[in-house]
Amino acid sequence: MDRLTSDPARGPAGAPLGDPSDRSAGLAGYPCLCVDDVERSVAFYVGLLELTVGADLGWYVELGRPGAGGAGRGDVRGDVRGDVIVALVARGHPSVPAGFDRARGGVLVSVQVPDADRLARQAEVVGVPIAQPCRDEDFGQRHFMAVDPDGFLVDVIERIPPTMAVRRQLVEGRRRRAGGSRSAPAKGTRVGARCGRSGRWPDPPGSRSPRSATTTRPGCSCRLGSIRSPATATTRKAR
Repeated sequence: MDRLTSDPARGPAGAPLGDPSDRSAGLAGYPCLCVDDVERSVAFYVGLLELTVGADLGWYVELGRPGAGGAGRGDVRGDVRGDVIVALVARGHPSVPAGFDRARGGVLVSVQVPDADRLARQAEVVGVPIAQPCRDEDFGQRHFMAVDPDGFLVDVIERIPPTMAVRRQLVEGRRRRAGGSRSAPAKGTRVGARCGRSGRWPDPPGSRSPRSATTTRPGCSCRLGSIRSPATATTRKAR
């Protein structure tokens, strides 16, 4: 597979991709909003989030924080614009397909910051419309939501520790994604660890076997009337 576009950091178009790990090395993402007035939106985001202007083509502007070696731009290119947080493009510009520059609803521009309270106070002082005041969320965010000049919601987020219940949900979510969900075991599935002394498995939950309820081995935490394989049962009969 060849590169489809020229990149000064990695060679001209048509150059081989090389190692697969190289393909995501410059991966980055940021929202690009179609706005009615680019300069008005620049002033809004610079004031609300304390961003700096990076690329500026008049009809297109990138805003970010300085000194971090821009989104998708390595130092080898000599780019000092910083990480791109949000980009703005003039509504109606031919770079955006006709009809796709109108809808605004259902989009949150989420930006993580070190101090949401400070920015919320600043926004209120200068009269920025606030859709949701600063508050804590169980899922690990302290945030407020502002409304930009074009009606986009800007979710300004400070990370805080999630509650224990949410942490458990996150753990279960990771297990589900990894295919290791700790759901209820299927009927007949052995539950628990095999005993190191007796070599037996513990009884399944809810077992009412008289033998398993009364027979134990000294120093052994499991009950002996647990699930046995057919081979074990046959061997005992033969004896």
